Amino acid sequence: MGIMGSVVKNCRADQVRFSFRMNDGKKGREYGCVLTVAGYEDGIIHLVSESVGNGIELCQAPYAAEAFLNSTTSIGTAKRILKLKKKDTVKAVRIELKRLNKPSKCVWVSKDPEMEFSIKA
Repeated sequence: MGIMGSVVKNCRADQVRFSFRMNDGKKGREYGCVLTVAGYEDGIIHLVSESVGNGIELCQAPYAAEAFLNSTTSIGTAKRILKLKKKDTVKAVRIELKRLNKPSKCVWVSKDPEMEFSIKA
């Protein structure tokens, strides 16, 4: 699925930026995103994609989630923002996609390759 790029500097103190690639026929195209770190519960990091700015679309969310989970730098940044301890493991990521004048959608992706991702509207 997605391939992690590099973490980009100069974002808000509560955000993580990274890049990813999609298998969408645009070979070699790299997408960047800025996600707000919103919380942590039971091994799940909660990220939010704002409706304006460098957010992501629903079709990009699974790729971005996989890239996030494969990046120790991105996970480390999120854990630092949330003031988590080393023992607080990250098992999955939940990305909430905020949209203007419409309900949010959420994408959940697990680090466990046996578990499929899901979308909740």
